[in-house]
Amino acid sequence: MKHINETETPRVTDSGRRRLMNGTYSIAVTAIVIAAILVINGIVAALPGRFTSMDVSDQKLYSIGDITKGVLDSLTEDVTLNLITQAGQEDEAVVKLCQSYEKSSDHIRLNIIDAVANPTFASQYTDETLPLNSVIAVCADRAETASYYNFYGYTSYYSDPAYWDAEGQITRAVAAAAFPANTKVYYTAGHDELAVSSEMADALAKANIESGELNLLSGDVPEDAGALIIYAPSQDFTEDEIKKVMNYLERGGRLLLVTMSEAVTGSGTPCLDRILSTYGVTRRGGLVMEGNESSYVQAPYLILPKTGNSEVTKGLENQNIICALPEAVDPGDTDEAVYTVLTVLSTDEDGYLKEEILDSVERSEKDETGIFALAVSIEETPSQDSKGTPDVDLPEGTAEEEDESGSRAMRILYYSTPCLFSSAALSTLIQQQTALPEGNMALFSSSMAYLTDQEASAAVPAKSLQVPQTIIDTGTHTVLGLCMMVGLPLAVLLAGLIVFLRRRRR
Repeated sequence: MKHINETETPRVTDSGRRRLMNGTYSIAVTAIVIAAILVINGIVAALPGRFTSMDVSDQKLYSIGDITKGVLDSLTEDVTLNLITQAGQEDEAVVKLCQSYEKSSDHIRLNIIDAVANPTFASQYTDETLPLNSVIAVCADRAETASYYNFYGYTSYYSDPAYWDAEGQITRAVAAAAFPANTKVYYTAGHDELAVSSEMADALAKANIESGELNLLSGDVPEDAGALIIYAPSQDFTEDEIKKVMNYLERGGRLLLVTMSEAVTGSGTPCLDRILSTYGVTRRGGLVMEGNESSYVQAPYLILPKTGNSEVTKGLENQNIICALPEAVDPGDTDEAVYTVLTVLSTDEDGYLKEEILDSVERSEKDETGIFALAVSIEETPSQDSKGTPDVDLPEGTAEEEDESGSRAMRILYYSTPCLFSSAALSTLIQQQTALPEGNMALFSSSMAYLTDQEASAAVPAKSLQVPQTIIDTGTHTVLGLCMMVGLPLAVLLAGLIVFLRRRRR
């Protein structure tokens, strides 16, 4: 029998050597990963907060939207956002939002002003007494204020904020400072028109467009009219009023025309309809329904329309827009005319026309089906050919003479339902209190920008706060930081040790 020498060094087998190498390799990899995580965390911690903050709110309260980005992209001069606040009383939502502006454009600079250290700063730009967390946008020698009082909206005096409008107010201030304009629009009165909705008035104010009422019986369309709005009249215009509107259009005027179906009003407007028929466009009457369930909400008359190939709807393809109780529009044939008609909104191929609304809105065998235009744009095309020019008596010194001198081209936007731009009209007609999607007012803002030649619409809709918000408070932020700095490295180390111990037992 062979005797074993107790002092002899045990021989390491190949399998033992492999286990040792694997264990060493695992420890080395774990150490490298931990070191990399610590280095990355250190780099991220050193970055400014505006590069590492994340907007996790459902409504993206701290982020800027497409309308604001369009305004910022149009900037040619530098704009300074002066945030008037005080240490310890900052509204973090406003601070983060202003940081988003600065991060999104090289022309924006954020300047935080301590109201205690510099109490007279705001008085250099405005006589208004501004509350803390207000913003003053300054561009060259122009300044515009965005008061903190207007950042939150309430449905009642004692309620919590119902909506957040800080982006709308700040973007309005940026646009007003950077793009000074003297645009004014007029809306007609005297024909039982629907009142210009609060949403429309707010959008006009944010776009820095002044508005006023106009009675065509007492005078012509003013020379300073950037556009004319005819909003869902129930009574017809007179021959003389229509002539005044047509004369205005022939001088390169702009018109937003919104009508309501005779099926709803119970009376027609043949004189007013001649504005459209002059350019080959016809109101079909009745009400349009949508047969595709994915193209309407709740009922076939609450249509989610398709956006056409129009400058007006550019960038709105992914927006929710509700077109309620519209009538069909026939764009006509304009191949040989000196104007162009484009479809702005339409149904899909499953649309159908109800000429009479009795007991049901469901499709019947006698209903016409297909794609129906719901809104159109009419624009004069550059041409000296008189073919297709409306047959209207014009005053001397207008039309052709002004075209030759470089006047702007005539434009008309026609929408076949007022429910597009008025939550009050929509609620009344469907007999249910409801609010408009943001896409509807984005469409109105885009329409006014198109009619008034604005490079970018500055009317940002307010964001609702009446939905659950995801909020990360300071305590949660600390816990997340500890998880990233300590918990994750420990988890990686523990995983490496488990792998090492398992391999060692083999």
